Amino acid sequence: MGRTVEDWNGESCTGRKRSGSTGTERIGGGGIALASVGLKWRVRMAKYKRSPGARFSNKQAALLGTLLERFDGALKPKQLVDAARPKTSPVHSLFEWNDGRAAEQFRLVQARDHINHLRIVVQIDGADRPTKAYHSVVIEGDDDRTYASVAIVRRSVELRQQVVQQALNEAERWAERYREYRELYEIIRAVKKTTRKHKRKHDLASVA
Repeated sequence: MGRTVEDWNGESCTGRKRSGSTGTERIGGGGIALASVGLKWRVRMAKYKRSPGARFSNKQAALLGTLLERFDGALKPKQLVDAARPKTSPVHSLFEWNDGRAAEQFRLVQARDHINHLRIVVQIDGADRPTKAYHSVVIEGDDDRTYASVAIVRRSVELRQQVVQQALNEAERWAERYREYRELYEIIRAVKKTTRKHKRKHDLASVA
């Protein structure tokens, strides 16, 4: 139920060998350069789980995660729908195939929902932690958004920056929504401080 994955200068989430700790590869329409940077964050055995609100079970999460590994870390919702279309597909039951109830556009919505609710268990500081398995990102040269695996995101400076910015935007919206609650003041202050620090760092990098 998954593949062995050693540090990013070893194997990827699809089990493909790297050429070394400084090797590169490309994904997507326009291409994203990925550098193997020897990160210590690792996945020993790819284990997938559902997140709260998912419309599938943990058993189905394992089937979904294993199927998505076939796309080498980057895919569109339509690719998942097409992979699920055959009745023999392990994730066929996750979609509504009665066109009287659901058109193709609705199945794309279902695909996005399933991908967004998939978690992969990673080991951080010796502890197993479920984390988002795929992130919605923009790849240069491709007009549509792509779902990139967390392994791909961690090895691309550009994609990592996109995900961090998305997280900060979500944190800012959360802080704005609950700013009148004094019990949350310390958290809200930390969010604002982190956001300002990140913006300054980004502005300096842009100037350089």
